[in-house]
Amino acid sequence: MCENCTVSRIDLRRCAGCGVVRYCSKECQKAHWKTHKPHCVLNVEMAKKAAEMGPDHSMRLEALGKWCDAFSGVLGAASASALNIMNFPERVDDSVLFIFVDFLPGAKAPYTHDIVDAELVPLSVVRARALAEAAAFPSGEPPAQRLATFERTLAPRPGMIRVLLRDRRFALSYTTPFVVARNIRQCKHDPLWFEHLQMCVTRPGRPVRPRERP
Repeated sequence: MCENCTVSRIDLRRCAGCGVVRYCSKECQKAHWKTHKPHCVLNVEMAKKAAEMGPDHSMRLEALGKWCDAFSGVLGAASASALNIMNFPERVDDSVLFIFVDFLPGAKAPYTHDIVDAELVPLSVVRARALAEAAAFPSGEPPAQRLATFERTLAPRPGMIRVLLRDRRFALSYTTPFVVARNIRQCKHDPLWFEHLQMCVTRPGRPVRPRERP
């Protein structure tokens, strides 16, 4: 899906800077650059941090991004039902959906991850958790800079659902927004969105993983 005009095509080109977001044309990329620039810088920083942690971390981050691309349609649909924005549209602005995954070494694409849990969290709680984590696990990055990074990562994006994919065995997370369909009010809420999402991302013939609560 094009990050600017949201058209869905298979021949989209990735941003040359971060390699994460995709566009259908140079015109869309240019029009969206002012909005994307801070996120582009953040994506590059995250990739560098993964590389510094070693080849395993870098490979896992890349695999998570490709997996997200492969299942973007079902992830977006599940996210809409997770927030139940059909009935509570305001949740787009004040909530974040965490989806916890487990990387499957050696698995063939696109079935490289299992979904093991999910959690809908108010943005205020996510911010408090980020501050507590920064205090508990200090790094060379100043606290103020770490908070600024967090704010850029999960900053509200009008009309977009914020989803954070997190591998529980991996230090970094992959943040991706999903555009809310214009006819979302006419869409039916799926109360079993988590179970259906698990089924979609599990290779046919394999059993679905039991939900793993922390």
